[in-house]
Amino acid sequence: VFTAGGAAYHGMGAQLLRALPEITSPISANFPLGDVSAWIFTPAHEPLPADYLWGTALVSQAHAQLTLGLLGLRPSAAIGYSSGESNVLYAFGVWNDIGAMRREILETGMLDREIGVEFRAVARAWQVDRADWAVWNVLAPVDEVRTAISGEPRVHLMLINTDRNVVISGDASACERLVKTFGIQRCRPVGYNLACHVPELQAEFHQPWLDIHTRHVTPVDGVRFYSNGVSGAYAVSTQACAAAITRQAETTVDFPATIRAAYDDGVRIFVEHGPSGACTNYIREILSGHDILAVHLDRRDHNIPQIFDE
Repeated sequence: VFTAGGAAYHGMGAQLLRALPEITSPISANFPLGDVSAWIFTPAHEPLPADYLWGTALVSQAHAQLTLGLLGLRPSAAIGYSSGESNVLYAFGVWNDIGAMRREILETGMLDREIGVEFRAVARAWQVDRADWAVWNVLAPVDEVRTAISGEPRVHLMLINTDRNVVISGDASACERLVKTFGIQRCRPVGYNLACHVPELQAEFHQPWLDIHTRHVTPVDGVRFYSNGVSGAYAVSTQACAAAITRQAETTVDFPATIRAAYDDGVRIFVEHGPSGACTNYIREILSGHDILAVHLDRRDHNIPQIFDE
């Protein structure tokens, strides 16, 4: 399991990267490590969306070097959560040009102009000069949230983490009104502020997103790949990967549906790659009462002990 960019935090994976610097060697061919790791080793660094995305990618790929390389794990399934879907494909060698993808994302202004920071794509979709966007984690039942946001056309159900843990995003003022409705004690602002998994992306950034994710594919035998774009497994190809990742970027991510599909297909052990352990907590709740094992490789300030503990 590969987590999303929002899982990033200052110092993520620092102990692991210092202890095993050799696991970054294969990654360094595609990443400018000095830039990508700035947030990891520089506490004063104020992160932008690109920092979240690429910092998480660095730790996720390092974890893949650890599990698939050093530890020799041979998984039969691979699951991504949001941007984790791209990290899955790179970790398993389905895609092999992460450096090129990073350059294309920079060239299109995806993270700093279109769906982040300036939110130009959102402004075009709303036909306004400037859009003020916000993302909030809400601890409330999905149906309650759906009902609450139904009266706010510029607020969307972005992510369903579990049946009682969701993420909403949209117009900042409208989100604040909803937070008051839910109660601030049940809500938390999300620092990774992107207009993703929402219809505004489909309306105004569909083709650039699709183009960025249309990449040469090297088939991998023995692994089922899962996407939230289809809420289950799919046969990888250049077109299928692009279509699945684009669909999950333009609609609500229903993570429980994907995890339940994987369980129905026989998956019983889930190993989370990337910072923190949010996906592990979601999986344990989604499959509560089932005979599974869900573990995560990273723990804040305890990167190395976490690997041995799990």
